Amino acid sequence: MQRHGQHGKYPANSVIPIKNEVARVLKSRIDTRRHETVTLVNSAAEMNRLESFMKYFLAIWLALGLTAASASTPFDPFTDTQRLEFEYRVAIDRPDAPVLRLWLPYPNDDAEQTVLGYEVEQPATLKLPARLMREPRYGNAMLYFEIGRDEFPETGPLNLSVLYRIERRPVGIIDPTEAAARPNLRADLYSGPNPRLKSNETIREMAREATAKSRSDSDKVRALYDYVHDLMTYDKQGEGWGRGDPIWACTAKRGNCTDFHSLYIAMAGEVGLTARFEIGVPIPTQADEGEISGYHCWARVLDPARGWVPIDASEAKKSGQRDAYFGALPSDRVAFSIGRDLVLSPAQQGAGLNFFIYPYAEAGGAVYEGVRSSFHFRRLRRT
Repeated sequence: MQRHGQHGKYPANSVIPIKNEVARVLKSRIDTRRHETVTLVNSAAEMNRLESFMKYFLAIWLALGLTAASASTPFDPFTDTQRLEFEYRVAIDRPDAPVLRLWLPYPNDDAEQTVLGYEVEQPATLKLPARLMREPRYGNAMLYFEIGRDEFPETGPLNLSVLYRIERRPVGIIDPTEAAARPNLRADLYSGPNPRLKSNETIREMAREATAKSRSDSDKVRALYDYVHDLMTYDKQGEGWGRGDPIWACTAKRGNCTDFHSLYIAMAGEVGLTARFEIGVPIPTQADEGEISGYHCWARVLDPARGWVPIDASEAKKSGQRDAYFGALPSDRVAFSIGRDLVLSPAQQGAGLNFFIYPYAEAGGAVYEGVRSSFHFRRLRRT
């Protein structure tokens, strides 16, 4: 396998130097008391063996104690920053076309989340390395591959993976001054029609009803959040959910995070507010390592007086913490892309992507479905 990528600062393992210091202190204490223990042993060699055993046993005991203390300390994603490894794995079936084009989303790298480094692991048969690209509209980054059919194994899929090292911070409202310094927070990027976020008269009436008592845009931002929270049920039964179709959501009144926030964005537009869609993956807080089964998404809405306000109505509904997920995003996620109806870089031949979290591939000028992905994380540090 070939490995290539970029590496930033990598958090050191804090247990090792602590254990070394324990050993040093233990040796000092044993040395100062050697005259007290010499009568208990018959030789210098036996004394050395005793020293080694004591240092090893007590260092392990202390390390286990530190681990247990760390595990018992609650991780609060609303206040704690975390560093983690995130592995994005892909398995690709051999296409019939001579060349396969593959795009993988690259994590956001901004004031809220830092990509400390990444490493691509790919078969030695691949002739070209991945290229780190960025689409011009929203600034979403991605890794782009071109893989010839002859570079695939004769049997079984072609496997590759990307290991990211990421620091994710809890965030709140982005004030207008800070927003002005971030190009992808320009309001005009998210105002106007979007084929993936269509509205209708029902949504217009719902938006008017939700904000009927609002006396300011700030009131409208919260009123819409409460309305969607109360209207929608987190329910992934049957079909239709997960596409982020506001018209379907306003009728079904259920769905997953995509449906909650697409409805919010469409309703916001009907009362003169601008909102944007963001997507990534959830990071469990109850474990420090494991598989991740799917994606998570949320929204951000522009309050002209206060700035960009983050909301996570679906997580609020699931957790019963309505207020906690208004105006704040915890660090229990990795953000990968923003926007809907996306054109990649280099541009795909197919239609704009509904959203970008899973691999996208084309072969022979058409969408190629023979690609599967899986995610794994390991928490390195929390502060």
